[in-house]
Amino acid sequence: MKTDMNKVAAFIATAVWADGTVEEAERVAVGEIADALGFDEKAFNEAVDKCGEIVKNLDDEQLKQHLIETAVDVDEDDAETLLECVLQIIISDGVLAADEVSDVLLVADALGVDTDRAVLMLADVVKTEPELEVEL
Repeated sequence: MKTDMNKVAAFIATAVWADGTVEEAERVAVGEIADALGFDEKAFNEAVDKCGEIVKNLDDEQLKQHLIETAVDVDEDDAETLLECVLQIIISDGVLAADEVSDVLLVADALGVDTDRAVLMLADVVKTEPELEVEL
């Protein structure tokens, strides 16, 4: 990953706080993502926590603006990988809710990932998790 760890952490924090709570499964997934992306796990967790303090209190418009500003320095080659990481965090607690889907689409838009592609990526992740509960 070419993108700065703190930029990545901002998007991951958005996913962690998408449902308004931080679950243990999400914490585990954050550690797995740190490892997969080659980040120091402790430093990455701290960065995600710091970013979480910002994103957890933002309304949808503020979150959208925050993500757009954060995405400015994201390497375009990292955009889909980062969206995949966000998707893994979103489903890590075994539940996919409407507010989480909304945040996935905000992240995709900020990263410049086409909405159709983002929806298909989400569908692909959902089909690999047969026990995933979808809250309509």
